[in-house]
Amino acid sequence: MARRAGENTFYGPLTVHGPLVVHGDLEARGPINVGGAAGAVGRVDAEGPVTERR
Repeated sequence: MARRAGENTFYGPLTVHGPLVVHGDLEARGPINVGGAAGAVGRVDAEGPVTERR
């Protein structure tokens, strides 16, 4: 993961076991799978589907 001020980038799939809350922008170079609700104050980009399980 590369972390810069105000920017978070993941190189590969991102899997979260529970809710995902983003305060800013999130970019994943693969699909995002969330085991709960996904919310963002900013932009969420994925190279693949974003899947939520509520």
